[in-house]
Amino acid sequence: MNNANLIRLPVIVSALVLLSTVAFADFNLFGSPKASAALDSSAQLQEIQNAQFTDRDALLSGLERRIEATRGALGKLTLPDSLKDALTQADDALAEGIKVARDATADNWEDARGKLASLFSAYASAVIQADEASAK
Repeated sequence: MNNANLIRLPVIVSALVLLSTVAFADFNLFGSPKASAALDSSAQLQEIQNAQFTDRDALLSGLERRIEATRGALGKLTLPDSLKDALTQADDALAEGIKVARDATADNWEDARGKLASLFSAYASAVIQADEASAK
């Protein structure tokens, strides 16, 4: 090995360790995924609240990807019917809020964005409750 490769090897190993740490950060001690991890709720909520109308499509596409990942993780949890119903209601309301935000104009973006933030917050709370209930 030449000296350049000797320097790169620790950097590559460090990067792999970091990536594996991040990849497994979504899992609890029992190996089941935390549904709330995909949401990154506080950062996502801030992103919604600060989004400009011109960023609407990118914001909503990213939000939809996070929700889809969350749905997948929720599907792996064993939850009481009352929590399942609350999640379904929050999910349906958020889906409607995303539709309204996608159809918003520059004139009504602030209202649509505020409603979306509120619906996302309610959904995130329901997901966190599901995580807590499944951990018991």
